[in-house]
Amino acid sequence: MATSTPTKWWSKDTVAVITGANQGIGYEIARQLAQNGLTVVATARSEERGKAAVEALRKELGTEDQELVAFHLLDVTSDESVAALAQWLRQTFGGVDILVNNAAISRAETEEKIFDTNYYGVKRVTKAILPLLRPSPAGARVINVTSDLGVLKRLSNKYRDEWKDRDQITEDQIDHFIQQYLGELKDGTWKSGGWQDMIRDYSNTKVALNAYTSVLAREVRPETEKVYVNCFNPGFTKTNLNDYQGLSTLQANTLQEAAMTGIWLALHPVGGPHGKYLEQKNWGIAEW
Repeated sequence: MATSTPTKWWSKDTVAVITGANQGIGYEIARQLAQNGLTVVATARSEERGKAAVEALRKELGTEDQELVAFHLLDVTSDESVAALAQWLRQTFGGVDILVNNAAISRAETEEKIFDTNYYGVKRVTKAILPLLRPSPAGARVINVTSDLGVLKRLSNKYRDEWKDRDQITEDQIDHFIQQYLGELKDGTWKSGGWQDMIRDYSNTKVALNAYTSVLAREVRPETEKVYVNCFNPGFTKTNLNDYQGLSTLQANTLQEAAMTGIWLALHPVGGPHGKYLEQKNWGIAEW
């Protein structure tokens, strides 16, 4: 895949929505898209932190325009909050061109909460914003931020083989995957169930998200709905998700490196990838 600068098709009228944009990779994606001249809507579940992030972006960009860099409160686990965002986007901009599903958590009081955020939250937001995606010669984009912890080779149960054919995956199967995993957690049999056990709950939400990317890509296609759907692995990056710990600083990606593939997916010209899992840095399409 070429790594040259994309042919510019966007303008300040191009609207990009980034969830979980108050810090980390989400903030960096918002920053780079704004620097490229797009209108950016940064969302966060904390109004205080979200507004502070947007103020920092405006200051860096030297703009006071509240529409070019805007904030909207969003709790991806709340139907009401998601609906309020969609209504505001319609009223304020008339539509959306790019959606980056970045919001995620790695721990919570229950396993269900992590799935409600990292998987069902993505579905809520995507289904609410899909009707707002504007057809254009370049095509609208849905970009899901995932992890290599969610690749199929890390599983050793039936899903590793059954989901190799991505065209056969359904949302019902993903729901069953989640319910089976949660059920085995509760009855204590999960260790023998072939589940990914590194950062256990977070990792299995990313398996579900990768599968959903394939399902959604079949529903919306560049040649009909003019929508490109992909997910990408930003690589290990020290962020709030991992308490800024893990690998050494030399091994960790910078935020700029982590965001690189997401920015390319957002701005690529007509004819880019669709329904793919991409690795960080080199924009390489990989098997998940």
